[in-house]
Amino acid sequence: MSSNEVNPFLIKIDSLGALDLWDPHQNYSWKIVEAQTGIKNTFSPTYFAFDISAFGDENNLSGGKFSVSVNGNDLMLNFTAAAVPEPSTGILFLAMGVIVFWFFRKTSMNGRMQ
Repeated sequence: MSSNEVNPFLIKIDSLGALDLWDPHQNYSWKIVEAQTGIKNTFSPTYFAFDISAFGDENNLSGGKFSVSVNGNDLMLNFTAAAVPEPSTGILFLAMGVIVFWFFRKTSMNGRMQ
């Protein structure tokens, strides 16, 4: 068996329903293959594609992605949660919006007074 970027292995991910403990903001890793002598050096994560249609319908991915990696003699299926902006980033953008609004409002009012 072999694969490449043009003809990747297709991994179908299915949860058989909604997962009670699934948190799309957490990272997960599952062993899907254990080899006796290790995985060849020609391993590339781009040689794998994922069908998440049955999983994503029941479980929210919130922008997270599935991938594969090698850990010793094991092939791992990984879920990497999407980066969530820090609350301070949101506050910064809100403050910038208020300043811009205030600036344009002030210049607009000054133009009316003259």
